[in-house]
Amino acid sequence: MGAPPIFTGPFLTAAAGNFLFFTNLAAYFLLPLHLKQLGTTEAGLGLIMGLYSGTAIVCQPVVGVWVDRVGRRPFMLGGAALAAIASLLFALAPDALPLLALLRVLQGLASSMYFIASFAFVVTLVPAERRGQALGIFGISGLTSTALGPALGEVVVKAYGFRVFFAAAAALAAAALLVTTRLGELPTRRPASPVGLAGLLGGILTAPRVPMALGLSFGLGTGVVFTFLPTYAATLGVERIGLFAIAYSLGALTVRAAAGRLIDTVGRRLIIVPALGLQTTAAIVLAVMGPLVARGGAPAGPLLVVTGLLAGTAHGFLYPALSALVMDLTPEERRGLMIGVFSAFILTGQAAGAMGFGYLAHVLGYPPMFGLLAACLAGATALGFRLRS
Repeated sequence: MGAPPIFTGPFLTAAAGNFLFFTNLAAYFLLPLHLKQLGTTEAGLGLIMGLYSGTAIVCQPVVGVWVDRVGRRPFMLGGAALAAIASLLFALAPDALPLLALLRVLQGLASSMYFIASFAFVVTLVPAERRGQALGIFGISGLTSTALGPALGEVVVKAYGFRVFFAAAAALAAAALLVTTRLGELPTRRPASPVGLAGLLGGILTAPRVPMALGLSFGLGTGVVFTFLPTYAATLGVERIGLFAIAYSLGALTVRAAAGRLIDTVGRRLIIVPALGLQTTAAIVLAVMGPLVARGGAPAGPLLVVTGLLAGTAHGFLYPALSALVMDLTPEERRGLMIGVFSAFILTGQAAGAMGFGYLAHVLGYPPMFGLLAACLAGATALGFRLRS
């Protein structure tokens, strides 16, 4: 008999809704440009943008508990509706800075609701023996939205300004809501008893430690690279930082489309450990790139492309493999909670990388900072050998 299918009607519908929803959120990569036009300081800009991630870190484990209790579909619908409302309010009052800060909180809540519920929906929908491949393919919708959202948004902003941009973003979220209404709730086992604060804390404390630590490390690596690579590249005279983004997306998408089946056929550890090694190698290339360019005359552009391919390939393998492993170790009735906990670990790593390594870059410079990142990621690679499968 052949392998159970992945590309069912509900799977494709969920992927379409995911693409539309996260294209809406990805477009807000451009929001700092609007905030600067309003005269926001760097500190204020960082605070407003950081409210999104901070809200998601706090909310995702809590949302996961309620997704397990109530079901997936209501939270997908609620998240899409909140995202549409937030974008509409951006369009109605684009110059009200205090309101914009509150709307970033609302977007963080919307993202938490939709992401946790849609992820849990797909995990329940697909066959367990193809879980890693299915999560990787489903993730293509999110990776594509990350690339298209800012690119299309930039066209709208240049042609019509930010008010129309916010209205267009609201239309995308509304479209995600419409698509999501076509999904039915899947039958799942619910927790035998309500999960209160003690149950939530217990779920966090009993989460599989090594996968959570590796998720934190993965978040650390992506957070540092995406926060500091643009300014690092500028100091090296690179004019087209988009080369890195293109190479990163190409590496991640190619892996998801062509090699995602390996996550299920060779085992999680045999994918996770080499992928961590690739992420470490990318950090090493960044650490040596400065001296190679400044002293050796090496071209920075090709080195950026190599780094992007390495980091993107690592991402393409790591996220679905780690996610599938966490789901393998989690009972069905606790999957929402554990998805929330795992995602919170990744987001915490990203936030810690952006904040802590910024200080290191200021004191030591970029190459030593990336060298320290490589050392951290090398430690995570060694930790990966402790995985059982």
